[in-house]
Amino acid sequence: MRLQSENYSISGIIFSAIERMPKEQASALALFFDWYGQTECIKVCNSEVNNQWLNFRNDGRRRGIPTF
Repeated sequence: MRLQSENYSISGIIFSAIERMPKEQASALALFFDWYGQTECIKVCNSEVNNQWLNFRNDGRRRGIPTF
């Protein structure tokens, strides 16, 4: 499991490299920010789904329903 600080350090390196790109390649920067935003959204959605599953599973266990 990757630590949050590792994620930030990787992002920082990528941001730093992109900032140094020639201005002619600004479309690559826009594409990166779009990709980064989407990946962050997916992380949040996955976390919410995981929490919902755990709640569902734990509720089933309390009711005596066998779960995985």
